[in-house]
Amino acid sequence: MTRLLNDKWFPWAVGVLAAAYLIQIVTPLRLDHDSVLYFRIAMSFADHTPRPDIGLPNGFPLLIVFLERLGFAVKTALVLLGVLSIFAGLLGAWAAMDKVDVRVRRIAIVMTLLCFSVIRAAVVPEPDAIYFGLSLLAVGAMQRATDPAARQRYVLLVIAVALTTLAGTLRSAGVAMIPALLCSVWMTVTLEAGRDLRRRIQFAMALMLGVALLAGVSFGVVNGSLGSYAGSALQGYSAGTGLSHVWKRFGGTVNRFGELSLNVPALKYPIIRPLERYPGPAVAILLLIYARTLRRIDPLVVYVACYMGMLIVWPFDAIRLWIPILPFLIAVVAKALLDLDRFRVVAVMSRLWLAWMIVIGLGAIAYTTRISFSGKNFPLRYGLRGGLASPGEEARNPLHDLSALRIIARYDADQAELRRALPVDR
Repeated sequence: MTRLLNDKWFPWAVGVLAAAYLIQIVTPLRLDHDSVLYFRIAMSFADHTPRPDIGLPNGFPLLIVFLERLGFAVKTALVLLGVLSIFAGLLGAWAAMDKVDVRVRRIAIVMTLLCFSVIRAAVVPEPDAIYFGLSLLAVGAMQRATDPAARQRYVLLVIAVALTTLAGTLRSAGVAMIPALLCSVWMTVTLEAGRDLRRRIQFAMALMLGVALLAGVSFGVVNGSLGSYAGSALQGYSAGTGLSHVWKRFGGTVNRFGELSLNVPALKYPIIRPLERYPGPAVAILLLIYARTLRRIDPLVVYVACYMGMLIVWPFDAIRLWIPILPFLIAVVAKALLDLDRFRVVAVMSRLWLAWMIVIGLGAIAYTTRISFSGKNFPLRYGLRGGLASPGEEARNPLHDLSALRIIARYDADQAELRRALPVDR
């Protein structure tokens, strides 16, 4: 199963995929509903106008403003940052899984890079890719800090605090990192804790550090996001009983396992939805079996568990929300397949799955590259109208098209035909 991921081929595979990701920096600005909202907030900050009442964190809009004021080409800089963040996040995931079989880690890295949701995150101007990088680097630092053989454990904790705080300003999902950090603080300090006063002071300071992080991330989340997010969640639970919604969300979670296993976006190709029900339960069972075999609870386990719990409770489906834990989910599946590889049926199925993931992933990269180099044909190849609302859907969000045209005119001058469509009254 892993012959193509050995010492000789693994660096080449990662290098080729890195090049495929990097060439996407030429893409025109790819807008969708959420990216338009982020840019609207950014423009309000840049132009010193009232912030729109939009329930999204301020970190990513502030990054857009920062890049604009530095004079960078925002659309190019955001894609470059996204690509670099994805590879930085994979380094963090590699460090977090330091005790895992290297074959499993290699499969997790390559399959993550071939996942359609990760490929999309790299080129769409939203905080998902940057959050992926910051959060997984933070988890890697947390995990390494708990290793008795690690040096400068407290330095690693400080790095984890900084990265977690930054990640919390980008996405409200950053709250899932707080329990993992507190777990890392506890495990790191208790490695050295004794009965003397100095050790107790260190322990108290470490706990205070965790509390300070909690306050810092909470501030970043509350500032423009937490209240609206909570309201959206409660609205999603308003009809019917809470238990029925949780059960429905559990079923949706299993289906997302299936969608990720097939590596085909169900939103774009709804024909695959009936197929999700087959691999999804198998992945869920593998995760449960893996959970039962755990010998200790560490920051990585806490983070994945908290993030999974958040996804189950959150009432809305979005496959991109799974990206931050995707390498770890793939690692669990890869470990199970390698453990069962002695059975011929499993060996054949695992090789077929690996081949499927590679073919579909390369197809997704080819598809996004075609869009990136589409030039004047971009509005035809990216969606129906280059990021604008679908024909007949404009009434559902009357501000979307107007806002999108203004964003394109400001941040992507190459789309001249859309600039000319901008209303005179700006």
